[in-house]
Amino acid sequence: MNPSGTLTLEKLDSKIDSLAEKMDAKFDLVMEKMDAKFDFIMKTMDARFAVVDEKFESIIELMMAGFESVYTRFDRVDQEIRDVKTRVGRLEDSMEEVQYSLAVLTKAEEKDAEATINHEGRIQRLEKINKIKAIPPTHLIDIQI
Repeated sequence: MNPSGTLTLEKLDSKIDSLAEKMDAKFDLVMEKMDAKFDFIMKTMDARFAVVDEKFESIIELMMAGFESVYTRFDRVDQEIRDVKTRVGRLEDSMEEVQYSLAVLTKAEEKDAEATINHEGRIQRLEKINKIKAIPPTHLIDIQI
């Protein structure tokens, strides 16, 4: 300020320059501190993310092992199903053989029963003609002539 209490343009420029230099110095100081903080934060985050990555890798390994176990069980179940299908096929073949044998035996039994009935009928006629006392055929009680 001059003696009259006014500020000259030169002094004002000088004060503005001085304030700008101080502001620049403080800004630089703030930026240095922010850079240091930012570097610290980035290093901390990198370290934390590395830990998270390791945990994810171990989780993925566990999951893969679990999936492998499930796949192994599915393979066993598939094999057991194939074995059951094979056994069922063999049983079906055996059942067909049994059915065939039963049909053959049934036809043979029917022929034998028919022959027996025919013989009994002939015997009864002969007994009647010759007036021979008939002996009841106990083995044919349920068969109708």
